[in-house]
Amino acid sequence: MRQRHYSIPSGGLVLELVIAKYWANIGEVALDYSMSFHGVKPDNSLIAMQGAEGVFSVELSSRLRSEQIAPSASLKNSVQMLRPNEAKIVPLSARDVIPQSRQIYELQLSYNFHISKGTEIVPISPLLSDLLYESEFESQLWMLFDCNKHLMAAGDAYPTKYMVKVEKGDYILKMHVRHERKELLDKLLDKQLLLSQKLAVPISLDIYASLSRATTGGKKMSVATISQGQILPVYIAPLNNE
Repeated sequence: MRQRHYSIPSGGLVLELVIAKYWANIGEVALDYSMSFHGVKPDNSLIAMQGAEGVFSVELSSRLRSEQIAPSASLKNSVQMLRPNEAKIVPLSARDVIPQSRQIYELQLSYNFHISKGTEIVPISPLLSDLLYESEFESQLWMLFDCNKHLMAAGDAYPTKYMVKVEKGDYILKMHVRHERKELLDKLLDKQLLLSQKLAVPISLDIYASLSRATTGGKKMSVATISQGQILPVYIAPLNNE
């Protein structure tokens, strides 16, 4: 019998398993199957380590059975915060006046940044990301230009869909957001943008079984066993200055 392993992203939900024959398989077939569940869950589904934070702790638990773990941690992306170099609000043309003479305004933001080495980047607007029809604002659009004003890429509300390959150089990202109420756009004049950059080589971090070892640089953690229902804290040491 062939074994297959699947990852279930969320717990506490109903799982439906469907078993069917291949379309070209004719006739009946006897099938024996079994299902088993296991896994280790961190106390936070999003693990983000801030710069200069010090030792970072994560609590791991196993609710289904005892698990043997060999934890590892690595940084794959660096995130840079950008503030707009230019920001202005302009009324759009007559074609953007909706019934009852309501004028549509557009916020135009420009972000300048430098890439020191070829990589892949993802622009993220935290306030507007992953919101489309349910967003309070409309027509959120960004466009990326190089130093020669060549359009490199464009994107909208879903940042994970737009990973752009860039080379070393200077770039300008222009973001446009529209709304009929100018006072709402005024609040976004200093809207920050996150620029996620993929590291050329992931940076491995050291993991320890106790806070004292992580603080003093003692023996690193290799393997451990988590009993069913047990909570096991692990400690991630910060990067060194190099």
